[in-house]
Amino acid sequence: MTLAVLLVITVFLALGFVLRARDCSGKVPLENPAVMLMAAFVAYGVLPPFLWFIQGGEYQTPLSGRLYLWQPSYTEQLKLMALGFIFLLSFLFGSWRFVKGGRIGNEAAGVQVPRQIMWSALLFVIAAGAVREALILAGVMREATSYEDSYAVVQQLPLVLRQFLRIISGIAEFAEVVVLVFLFQHWRTHKIWIYLFLCYSLISFDSSGGRSQLMFSLLTCLILWNYYVSGFRLRTLTLLFVIGLLVFIALGLLRGFLIDGGSNAAFSVFAPRLGEFEALWGNAIELGREKNQGLSIPANVVLTELFAFMPSNILPFEKISYSVWYMETFYPDAKDAGGGNMFGLHSQLVVGSGVVEGVFRGLVLGLLIGWVSARLVSLRRWWSLPTLVYFSIWIFYTLRDSAFSILNNFQLAFLSILAISALSALMRSRQYAAAAG
Repeated sequence: MTLAVLLVITVFLALGFVLRARDCSGKVPLENPAVMLMAAFVAYGVLPPFLWFIQGGEYQTPLSGRLYLWQPSYTEQLKLMALGFIFLLSFLFGSWRFVKGGRIGNEAAGVQVPRQIMWSALLFVIAAGAVREALILAGVMREATSYEDSYAVVQQLPLVLRQFLRIISGIAEFAEVVVLVFLFQHWRTHKIWIYLFLCYSLISFDSSGGRSQLMFSLLTCLILWNYYVSGFRLRTLTLLFVIGLLVFIALGLLRGFLIDGGSNAAFSVFAPRLGEFEALWGNAIELGREKNQGLSIPANVVLTELFAFMPSNILPFEKISYSVWYMETFYPDAKDAGGGNMFGLHSQLVVGSGVVEGVFRGLVLGLLIGWVSARLVSLRRWWSLPTLVYFSIWIFYTLRDSAFSILNNFQLAFLSILAISALSALMRSRQYAAAAG
């Protein structure tokens, strides 16, 4: 099978899955994590080889970073594309029975987020920001001087404090979704707050920093707008997808030039380039070549993916993620300077067992996402839709980081629901006590 044919089949396969998931009016269910994974796969698994293909089978601009230097062969491109296709096919096979025509969240639409729960969630959002500012004011944590330095700042903190910040930040992300779900459920009376939130997200965005928080906020609003206000048809979503990709790439280029001033070597892992899609593809090309030289993944790296949420001090092995292992092995100086780089699903497959790993990870993830989505809808709780939206936003990490990284989000969502519910119950009990007193 040629690369061009595989590219076309992959796109049509993802498109067919999305078409199957539409409701009777033609609206696409963005709250379905499996649907969102299709869009993410096109960006991470199709765009890099497509750009190579339309350039005549070579990377012709230094903005492609390491790919420009390495100039991967047709065989290398085809191998990565085939492994991704096998993963996608296995995922679709696993999740297909859970995706029927219609929006999977419809049954949960009538379940409102209680106002008390919203206030509880909002307190967690405020608390997360307040804790970070308090640590800076107390001199425990210094202010980051750059995007790369922001990672170094956290790593310099004591282990227990890093774990606490990670948990409170994770709860705050879930809580933000809860607050936005409440506001969209009361769109007619609360839309001004949504507009103010969007304005704040855009104004507070630092173009030399990370894009994740901005994308998280915008994507949450897009999903909820599609759900509660005005559903998008496939044609409109395709246009938004293309615009979103271009903006994401442009922000990445802008950040690169603001950090490096355009003077950094084009082949640096941090140099300005055409987005992280080609950067992650470059990881896979590099690791594929190292695999041919006998490279293997340490066992504790594989186990860390499954136990990422658990504190490292209670595990019998040293926790080290795929991305950290990659940086320590190939770019130790950059890591010591505070730099980081994601790993990527294709890298995971190419250094693993290849086809077998693609089938296994795709099938397990498809069954897991499909079953969890269906279960959330059937439970009909206040947290059903927020959790679906939360998973839909973070599902792209299975392609950006590693296939089972979503397990960490499952655990964070569970902890967030418990924390928000507990705080809400505490607030309610104090209200009752005050009223009785």
